[in-house]
Amino acid sequence: MAEFGSFERVEKKYLMTAEQYTAFLDRCGDYLTRDEYGEQTILSLYFDTKDYALIRASMETPQPFFKEKFRVRSYGIPSEEDTVFLEIKRKVNGTVAKRRAGMTWYDARRYLSGEWKPNFEDQILKEIDWFRQSYELVPSMLIACERTAFLANDGSGMRLTADRNIRGRKERLLEMADAGRFVFREQMILAEIKVNGAMPLWTAEAFSELGVFHRRFSKYGSLYRQMNGGEI
Repeated sequence: MAEFGSFERVEKKYLMTAEQYTAFLDRCGDYLTRDEYGEQTILSLYFDTKDYALIRASMETPQPFFKEKFRVRSYGIPSEEDTVFLEIKRKVNGTVAKRRAGMTWYDARRYLSGEWKPNFEDQILKEIDWFRQSYELVPSMLIACERTAFLANDGSGMRLTADRNIRGRKERLLEMADAGRFVFREQMILAEIKVNGAMPLWTAEAFSELGVFHRRFSKYGSLYRQMNGGEI
């Protein structure tokens, strides 16, 4: 059985030290509630062309008006029967839209390796299949991190995620284990604000007081650059 869904939102990223993150929670903890999942290991298996055309296009300066990618997202290291999500993620002028279909890791791995093709009629899965075939996508990088997620208590619908220990690799990609090369030498936190409208004022004020500013950052792009001899 597959699970399908789509949504749009604005996402903004903030890179901070562990000390800044602790100070942010001290200031804003009363506005936030941890979501039902607590802390999770997030695994993202990215697919790209053989010459990494998708990630190279997304890293262009100035930032492209439109960019897109395909990945498989797992919440924890999946067993054969755990659900993973096949996602097309597109960003148009700062607004993110996701189209995703869920299936067991066993079925997803067979589909992605070309051993089996699901017989679903859902439009999202058709889009995913077309996207993969049109770009001739292959597994390119597996990225893992520990994530703590929060929901705002103020009715804004804002979600905040805090990722640490970001790591990735280019080998044994369909194993979906979480070992890999770390992005940062020191402990850094990648916070991401996800909201349908404007970011709450209390969040913006706390970031400003702590000297934390919105910045362009891609886990996939950073690891791709490192693995090709560049700096973050």
